[in-house]
Amino acid sequence: MKYFSELVEKYEVPCLPHLMGYEANICHERHGVISLLISSQLLSVEDNEELLRFAFIHYAAVGFINESLAEILSLESESVDTLTAEDMHCIVLNSSTGELLAYCTIKRPLPYVGLMGDLSRPEHGAEAAWGRDAFEAISWLNYLPVVNVREVGRVVRNAWLDKHDPLASRSVSELLVATFEYLQAPESDVLAIIGDGEINVQIRNLLAFGVDYHFGHVTFNNLPQDHLYYPRYFAKGLIPFAFRLCDMDCSALAWFNQALELDDSSWAAVRKDRMNQISEKLLLLTKELTPA
Repeated sequence: MKYFSELVEKYEVPCLPHLMGYEANICHERHGVISLLISSQLLSVEDNEELLRFAFIHYAAVGFINESLAEILSLESESVDTLTAEDMHCIVLNSSTGELLAYCTIKRPLPYVGLMGDLSRPEHGAEAAWGRDAFEAISWLNYLPVVNVREVGRVVRNAWLDKHDPLASRSVSELLVATFEYLQAPESDVLAIIGDGEINVQIRNLLAFGVDYHFGHVTFNNLPQDHLYYPRYFAKGLIPFAFRLCDMDCSALAWFNQALELDDSSWAAVRKDRMNQISEKLLLLTKELTPA
């Protein structure tokens, strides 16, 4: 992995303190961390590029990207053309320096009037990877309007932070708090989320936030070998999922909002206890799954 090793080695995590000037877009600011939700159209081209590069470099570092293809094309990021003006970016920064701590994209709804079960509708990204039949067994999903279903992608945390740094755990939780507050706001039309994630990373973190999972059933991925993200779909424990926002345990979001107000040592202690409890629940939930 010479191309990626050199790319990762020279990468410097960006500092974006000017984004804190978007005061109307700030979700929370506490204990050295600030979270924001901003659409692509409000950000400059340069800021959108920084966010995409942040996700790309992290995916490259863990082998989720086709290195040969990236080298041939001299890629150091996804193109901003992969974004739409309506995509929402959840951004978590160090409130003192503006250093980027965590990031995800809430993708705009697909431009289709009809139901998820319609064979003529366009594919979501997760379906392009796993196949249109990946979610067939989740019967309720077929009856939801396409415009009320979202995908959340590019979920990454600053890997240059020490895992014991309070900002590391705080940034992930603040990212999810801001995302779910946005999705569950009274004016939101979002009914369900689909996507894919690793059992011991995304699935575990979302479970802590009260998600009631329904897992897709797949035995192989649907991407061609020359696809940029082909390697990601051989990651251990990666599975497609869907969940309805109305099925979530609402007390979980309230718990995290209260816990994040605690000082660092107290936060670390209560979070560790909660994640230990979630690990037991995760084992029961996924024990019969056979990840791709």
